[in-house]
Amino acid sequence: RNQDSLRQVARDLSLHLSQYPEVSELQVCATLNQAQRELAYKAAVVISDRGQLLATLTAIAQDHQPPVPVYFHNCNPKRSTPLYLLLDGTSLFTAADVTLLRHRFAAFETAYQQCEQAFAQVISPTKSQDFPQLDGEIGSFAQQYAFGNLLMSLAVMPTSIHAAGVGVLVGACLGGMFDVEQAMTLLVRLAAKQTVQSITAVVNTNTATASWNGALITDQGTFQYPSQFDAQQLATLIQSSPSLQLQQVRSKHTQVGVYGYLGDSTTLTAQIDSIEEPNLWLELTSQLPIVERVLTLLARLSVFGVWFDSKGLFPAAMQSIPLPTYPFERKTYKPPVLDSSWIATPAELAIAVKFPADSEQTLAAATDVPLPALAQLPSLSNQSRESSYLALTNELRKLKF
Repeated sequence: RNQDSLRQVARDLSLHLSQYPEVSELQVCATLNQAQRELAYKAAVVISDRGQLLATLTAIAQDHQPPVPVYFHNCNPKRSTPLYLLLDGTSLFTAADVTLLRHRFAAFETAYQQCEQAFAQVISPTKSQDFPQLDGEIGSFAQQYAFGNLLMSLAVMPTSIHAAGVGVLVGACLGGMFDVEQAMTLLVRLAAKQTVQSITAVVNTNTATASWNGALITDQGTFQYPSQFDAQQLATLIQSSPSLQLQQVRSKHTQVGVYGYLGDSTTLTAQIDSIEEPNLWLELTSQLPIVERVLTLLARLSVFGVWFDSKGLFPAAMQSIPLPTYPFERKTYKPPVLDSSWIATPAELAIAVKFPADSEQTLAAATDVPLPALAQLPSLSNQSRESSYLALTNELRKLKF
């Protein structure tokens, strides 16, 4: 809710991780991303290991300088902040970046592979020497198309895409208004200065493309599914609008939102860096490693209130774990019962959760622990049972039955 609550949460999490070293930082991050409430005051950080996480939580709790960048912001938890993407078709990643993204994010790999397969179908073996790989405008299309799919696989759905150059083609394919194979055909013919009139558009129904139904905004107008493009129309748009104009982009929206530029134009980047206004302008160009750059972008989107589903960032089998609750919720925190030093039976776990004051006989029978040993356990009334849960489970640990 506010900075004080945030510091308390950081303090509780730091203490919890120190007390339970068997809890993995990956589980903690997954739970914080997937199982926590949306609140007005947020903080987000990208960490690489447990030590970095503990140091960052401690710094937040003590209001000190953290070892890595932490992003803070207020937002409305009841609605998602609008996201406006800017695509100009400029190359976004190096070949090494693409390899790492394909390895780390399944959605990026699926969409990029779709582009490769479409490219292979368009280029005959006799002409493969002229187009040895996804490069130039064709490579830029594949990168931005794959990255758009990555965002949308995480349910990051832009309100609109502002596009110029090859970015128009990317937006058309992301929005299901043009097919990827036909897009590759169009780009190859434009590169070879061939006619494009004979290219027939096909509605993009490939499952690699997430369902995006926002507005595609170009110099020549605004388009939205179920509208369809023809190849000549797209060729004209690509050639007639080679660059984005920030003034024109900003004039299209009255609602404050987040603008994300997915390109590498130094001119446009310089303009974005000089802007001072309520909107947030984000870029992917930085000196960070590529995966960290992507995660940082998502972290910043999150604190500014752009909703996304983080499940795609973690292993599919990853489950939420008990973590300290927010200090103002008046809920009892129930930490894990077990540590790595012992294993309890189902009967023991059931009794550990619901151990009333008069059940020593039952507990002794279920666990073969002698009654004198159980005398050290706290006597719990119905009212205090839940609030004394931590004390009880700590005593059960000591017995190591």
